[in-house]
Amino acid sequence: MVPGIEAEFWVPVMMIDRLSFQGMQGDTDNDPGTTRLQRRGQRRLFVKARLATGRTVEQARSQVDTIFARLRKDYPITNEKARATVLPGAGVRFHPMLDGYVKAASAVLLAAVALVLTIACANVANMLLARGASRRRELAVRAALGARPGDMLRLVLRQGGRLALVGIGAGALLAALVGRVLGSLLYGVSALDPIAYAVAAAILLAVAALASLVPAVTAARVDPLRALRSE
Repeated sequence: MVPGIEAEFWVPVMMIDRLSFQGMQGDTDNDPGTTRLQRRGQRRLFVKARLATGRTVEQARSQVDTIFARLRKDYPITNEKARATVLPGAGVRFHPMLDGYVKAASAVLLAAVALVLTIACANVANMLLARGASRRRELAVRAALGARPGDMLRLVLRQGGRLALVGIGAGALLAALVGRVLGSLLYGVSALDPIAYAVAAAILLAVAALASLVPAVTAARVDPLRALRSE
């Protein structure tokens, strides 16, 4: 079964001559077989197997290599160039022959997403910096009324943290909605990758903290008299 394509029915391999196959197939010239079932040079199946207790993938790979070496010797016309690859089930994300292309496309998509995330973080940082500059008079009044530098520092950092939490919550809802829609359209597609979301949330929290740090330090060092005069 391939993620994204749900199997609608199963048939025995003996019915191969009655069916028409779509997808990746391999053919060998000068195949002496007369039927599709007898033609060793036609390859269209991926075999799934369960490891015996205590066995490893490396041992299974060694046994399959031995079998294919014997097949190349017994059937040189159809099996001379045939090679087998044994992969663990967890190592196949989409399709054994397409995973390399999918990874390359995913890398490009990941770079695009990272660029969008960087732009969003820059916008948040600019907004927090502008907000901190516009609150100079407010912070000066707080300082004149007796607020300690540590209090104003925590005030500004808390506001930046709340903004980051709101963004994380909105992103979680949007990601869950999009994941549910994709999961209903494509069979085997997971709704949300917790690791990817955790990384994005950590980046957003870090950006909010760093962007809030500059106005927070400025607020802690504000001179009430000079700030009020400048207004």
